Amino acid sequence: MEQLRRAAQLTTLIREATPEEREVLKSVLHQLVREELILEEAERLGLSVTEAELAQRMDEIRADYPDQTFEDTLVKDFQLKDEWKAQVRRTLLIEKAFQLEVKNRIRPDPNALEALYETHRAELVKPMAVRFLHITTDARAKTEKARQRVLSGEDFERVARDNQAPEAALLQEPAEWIDPRYLPDKVRKAVEATPLGRVSPVVESEYGYSIFKVLEVRPARPMTLEEAAAHLRRQYQALMETKLLEEWLTRLEKKAKIRIQPGLS
Repeated sequence: MEQLRRAAQLTTLIREATPEEREVLKSVLHQLVREELILEEAERLGLSVTEAELAQRMDEIRADYPDQTFEDTLVKDFQLKDEWKAQVRRTLLIEKAFQLEVKNRIRPDPNALEALYETHRAELVKPMAVRFLHITTDARAKTEKARQRVLSGEDFERVARDNQAPEAALLQEPAEWIDPRYLPDKVRKAVEATPLGRVSPVVESEYGYSIFKVLEVRPARPMTLEEAAAHLRRQYQALMETKLLEEWLTRLEKKAKIRIQPGLS
């Protein structure tokens, strides 16, 4: 009932809209029609949503809202809790139909993955990575003193053990490969600017005061097909879902013989 009310409202708005607004509203109306067709097909296929499934999804949605914000949102977007519950049920039914008629029909195709690899080879790059050690303290003077000890010839890791705060968020034992792009900006710049085997100047960041010793650098390089396989499978899945969904919805629309009212086209 709620969907029919929205469709009627959109129909009225389309008739009164400017040409630019009309295209947007027609797109929304088209989406509503497609949702109704999927729900009709779900009913034809004998799909249903159990009360346990519905309760679980409702609990998952509530968990995303802290404190009273969920109830506030519900009051703002829905007049009655039953309307929200009905909408959640509709969404679950649509997901089940999509799983059955689209996702379950996709089959792995090694040739397609190879074709995608060749098409996107230039974009499939294993990024630069570095391994480094660091000494982080809560005071610049402490870190400067530690740096002087290292520059005087003391072992970096020994000085780190003497100075490293137990709660330091950057602590790595042992040093791991890290993509510098995921480091805080000041840390990234310091690591990238420090020559291999050398020690950086003191860097202040949200972690405290740090110095870095770069142990190893792995330059960026093209991915092999095997390394890119997981990404390519996700890309293939998304492409096939889009293709099969459109084909399925087009068949449903043809079977439904949808008519466009005068003044809406």
